Amino acid sequence: MSVEMGSATCLHLIESKSHIEAAMVGVAHLEDAESLRHQLRCIHRQLEGMHEMERIHSATRRPVVEVLKPRPIR
Repeated sequence: MSVEMGSATCLHLIESKSHIEAAMVGVAHLEDAESLRHQLRCIHRQLEGMHEMERIHSATRRPVVEVLKPRPIR
């Protein structure tokens, strides 16, 4: 699994994708498993889409320091 900074959700999604990739390797040469391979590819794509959405969502969040910074009194 690659090292990537991010939210706990991103880390879980990366780990899940890694497990699906391992399963894809495991069934790659099984006969009569095309349906299973297709399902694994679909699941992997779903996880990748969820990961991309989480990356976008994380990028639009303001850092905690920014949120907690005191505002000047007028």
